[in-house]
Amino acid sequence: MSLCNNKLTLVIVNSICCISQVKEKDTAWFVKFCVPWCKHCKNLGSLWEDLGTAMEGQDEIEVGEVDCGASKSVCSKVDIHSYPTFKVFYEGEEVAKYQGELNSPTSD
Repeated sequence: MSLCNNKLTLVIVNSICCISQVKEKDTAWFVKFCVPWCKHCKNLGSLWEDLGTAMEGQDEIEVGEVDCGASKSVCSKVDIHSYPTFKVFYEGEEVAKYQGELNSPTSD
């Protein structure tokens, strides 16, 4: 999956080039920054993909993900120091960062 071909609901942002495209697009981007070995990232399970599917067809917001293990320069550029980190971007500017706790989803 790649932002450059933008064919899938959940967009994997994996290069500075693609981050530039996020900046140029006239929509908000809700992006998860993660690494494969992160316990909290793994505990999200399919929730992030489910969010991408739920947002399909919405022109106002795109859902993306960056693997900071594979895209260290992207994560460094947007000041990522812990995982997962969730940020909202609009017209290339960070407008919000999740500041809450990292609780695992519970099952009923």
